[in-house]
Amino acid sequence: MIPFFRKLRKQLADDNNTLKYMRYAIGEIVLVVVGILIALQINNWNEQRKSRKVETNILKELLVIVQSDLEFQYFGKNRRIASNASAQLIIDYLNKGLPYNDSLNFHFGNAEAKFNGNIRYQAYQKAKNYGLDFIESDSLKYELAWTYETNTNNLITLSNDYSLYYNITVMPIINQLFEISDFIPSPYYINLMIPIDYESLKTNSLYKNILRTSIAKRNEFEFIYERRISRMEKLVVLLKHEIEHRDQ
Repeated sequence: MIPFFRKLRKQLADDNNTLKYMRYAIGEIVLVVVGILIALQINNWNEQRKSRKVETNILKELLVIVQSDLEFQYFGKNRRIASNASAQLIIDYLNKGLPYNDSLNFHFGNAEAKFNGNIRYQAYQKAKNYGLDFIESDSLKYELAWTYETNTNNLITLSNDYSLYYNITVMPIINQLFEISDFIPSPYYINLMIPIDYESLKTNSLYKNILRTSIAKRNEFEFIYERRISRMEKLVVLLKHEIEHRDQ
């Protein structure tokens, strides 16, 4: 094709036909420009296709992490419910003056078990670093920011306050009243606690207050975690919808 145009241009120049030569020259320029524009458009399409693939992979990674972390939240909820049940069982046991038995060792430990359902930030941070503007759904962007920033910051503050209370107030008393025994592995993640003087626990109002406070603080955690769970469930739906929309 190029040799043909060169031959045609030479012929026009040899014939000294200025008008035809100018028309040809303009046409050749237009052809080159059109070719460049087409090449740029193809390149843009390729870049957009690559970007869309990267963005879809980010969304799919987020979906996997959110689903996994949501299961962890369910587990944490069940653990907090079980800890409160153990605490209430001990309070009732002590108030009724019931005799000691070995099964209480588990409940003593479980009553003070600390379990916070943390979530992983890497996938969200990756999406945020890329730029969340690629997400079409405003609801999805809002839920991501609420879950991984607003709600998480509230939980961090609450967790820090509880850790301070636990380390300064609870642990010194626990160490005076109990011997810490064998560690129970998954799914409990607690230590058995053996009372040094069980009979004195029956009238120990300070220890009973600690149990009641632990129940109250776990309930405070639960209020925030319940909101996290419901919003993460919504996140799963929104992420699936966004991914399906992109795959169409």
